[in-house]
Amino acid sequence: MCCQLSTCAQIRLLLTRRTHIVTAAIKEACGTNKLKIREIDNTLGDLGVAAQLCCQTQKLFAPPTSLLIRRVYSVLHEIR
Repeated sequence: MCCQLSTCAQIRLLLTRRTHIVTAAIKEACGTNKLKIREIDNTLGDLGVAAQLCCQTQKLFAPPTSLLIRRVYSVLHEIR
């Protein structure tokens, strides 16, 4: 019985640490705060869905330029 309680506590601690690491990664990648991520996670129960929702709300200052094969080759040539 004592071993089972210890194992449950260890599993809970491990999951808490991993959740904290994933939340920090989502925060850094999506530019949102931990409170919003935690709120979405508590509502939906899935950090993956929370990450998708947070990243969907990101806005770009300017639309990305299209990639042209000629431009890609010229940049690769400059790098060499």
